[in-house]
Amino acid sequence: WASAYTNAKGQYTLSVSPGRWEVGYEIPVAEDGTEPPYLPEPPKRVRIRQSGESKTLNFKARDASATVDGVVLVDENGSKVPVTDLDAWVYAKEYLENPSEDQFPDIIAEVPLSQFGTFSFPGFPGSYTVGIWLPPGSEYEIPEEKTFHVELDSNGTAQLLEANRTEIEKATFLLSSVASTLSGEFKDGTSPLSGLVGEVYAMRTDGDGWRYASIESNGSYSMTLPKGSWVIDYYIEYDEQARNYPSYPQQPSKLSIVDGANSLDFDFSAVDKISSSISGTVRDENNASLNGSTVYVWAFREGTDALAEYWNEVETDDDGNFSISILPGGRYEVGVFLSEELRQLGYLDSPVQEYRLKADQNASSVSFQLVKPAADNFISGTVKDDGNNSLADALVYAWTYDGLEAETLTDANGDFSISVSPGSIWKVGAEYSEFNASDVEIFYFSERDLDVDLREADSLENVAIVLKQPDFTIPEGTSVTFDPSVDFATRLPDGTELTIPGGSANVSEDTESVRLVITPTAKGLAKDASVKTADYGYSIELFDASGKKVEGNFKKDVIISIPVDITAVADNGLDLDNIEGKYYSSTKNAWESAKTSTWDETSSKLTMTTDHFSEYVVGSTANVSDLSKDSLSLSVEKWYQSSWFGSFYDAGDGWIFHQKLGWLYTQGDLAGNFWFYHPTHGWLWTGSSLYDQAEDDKAFFYLYHQTESERTWLYYQDAVADPYFHSYKTGGQLQ
Repeated sequence: WASAYTNAKGQYTLSVSPGRWEVGYEIPVAEDGTEPPYLPEPPKRVRIRQSGESKTLNFKARDASATVDGVVLVDENGSKVPVTDLDAWVYAKEYLENPSEDQFPDIIAEVPLSQFGTFSFPGFPGSYTVGIWLPPGSEYEIPEEKTFHVELDSNGTAQLLEANRTEIEKATFLLSSVASTLSGEFKDGTSPLSGLVGEVYAMRTDGDGWRYASIESNGSYSMTLPKGSWVIDYYIEYDEQARNYPSYPQQPSKLSIVDGANSLDFDFSAVDKISSSISGTVRDENNASLNGSTVYVWAFREGTDALAEYWNEVETDDDGNFSISILPGGRYEVGVFLSEELRQLGYLDSPVQEYRLKADQNASSVSFQLVKPAADNFISGTVKDDGNNSLADALVYAWTYDGLEAETLTDANGDFSISVSPGSIWKVGAEYSEFNASDVEIFYFSERDLDVDLREADSLENVAIVLKQPDFTIPEGTSVTFDPSVDFATRLPDGTELTIPGGSANVSEDTESVRLVITPTAKGLAKDASVKTADYGYSIELFDASGKKVEGNFKKDVIISIPVDITAVADNGLDLDNIEGKYYSSTKNAWESAKTSTWDETSSKLTMTTDHFSEYVVGSTANVSDLSKDSLSLSVEKWYQSSWFGSFYDAGDGWIFHQKLGWLYTQGDLAGNFWFYHPTHGWLWTGSSLYDQAEDDKAFFYLYHQTESERTWLYYQDAVADPYFHSYKTGGQLQ
């Protein structure tokens, strides 16, 4: 961070070190506290490559030819009067009547409401969408946004018009008091659960709004909640009685709030307790101890209709031992996060392991052996743009579906060599950014990650990676100063909103000013083999007045709300059922779940809470079938070629369309075989030792039926005009 003041001529000089910098400016308010009559440009990005290099970066403040004045009213005994002493912010953004898919409105102003309920911001002829931000727990309901027009009359005087073109003096909002409540209790059957420490969250799905209430010591909670449609979630941070309840519900509750009192209880009598475990050891490539180095071991169970999603992680002890407490039963994936120290020594993560546990079953003696590729285990090649230009310092990444990942940078000629282990299909891609002559940062990405098949090879050379500019738009960021002792909120052009409660920042109580810097970015998102991300994320940082980065955890959770582009994340291969907020952990070189995430697919809203700043993304698991993970991608998107099952299309959510067998729902088992649900015949089981599309004598399936006498082996006869299943039980064609 660096800062400077302009001189009388508007000139400035910043002393900076080599690196990528985002540069912005802020025009001070007038002595009377009014906003300056200028509209600043968004921040610009620039790269300083070496010590002693200098660059010129000019800005132009747009002269605001108009001022928009407004007032916020409340109803007192039938009279509409300005609200007083209300903690609120007013925002104005460019009005777009029919925005394109990647078009974001400019944020024109974000100003605090005065203690007398008035606001003012500079503008220019045009149309604006104006709204009000109220802190969670406000006694008032967030009013709907309004559209206003600013026009100049024949004398050049600015006029303010409502959406219907009626001339007005001030932009006016009328607040409505919240007259409805939501309350309830945590209980086990009929008995209240005391001693829980946590919060209940509410996210509105038919408008703007997010509220929360603490769980009281007797297990009750209560909050004011405007009428409308809401998603109710909770997070249990601590249980004084250590009853091993999970921290989150299996699914958030959807609730329609009506005027008056509303209730919602959380009954734990049928909730599974954390009563099982997965334990074992982590060793190096020679099956020796890690010499005091520790790794993180994680366990994940994807949610189903019957079982809640669950995640837990632990750090190994000095001898590499671990034990993870889990919810009983289900299909668990278990993997490791390496420390930076071990990565520097050339280690890769150990492949993810899968366990299917019964309700009363633990997994013990789980063994992980870290991977350290030999010198002759590599993938090498070149990275170029779509104009055939070699790209130096491009980031090349490689990952597998079983949790392995590696990365490197290209050399001055655009060449790379990345150390990987054999035995897997590696997905390989790259990313790159540069600044053009106008100091605009241009991003390049792999359109699709390439398949490199090392199942029977030690290495592969001459891999050609071609990067293209993306077809999505990255919105502008923001850099704003605020008083950390009061509630603060800011919005980005894409609709993302960040709320920082007053007194939550890790600064001294006498600090009067801090600077928040939010930078949307598409760089470095391909960091984790197990997480798919949206097109771009957000780098969020906080600095004090001296330019020092504010470190440490917040005293109260920060709230980040993101409108999710359903089509875009689905195209990126994210599983919509598992959408959540993620932050990047530099310790683990991985995306980790935010403290809480509340997701509603119907309204496309995601709200997360966090106690620290980092890089944040919308993330999820990959929406591909188990069969696709062990198959090669074809040139046509979402088509795959299995070495034994043939060609098929992956439609997502576990469903595939096979070129001969038609629609099938797929699920792999622990031995590498597969269950296929056929819409006509039900569940079929087979594997590469029983079926091979290239061999006529290997076409066997086992038909499972609830009635044991109906179970039988089948032979798939496809060498005829109308292929069919032959039943060995009946000796005829399966009907």
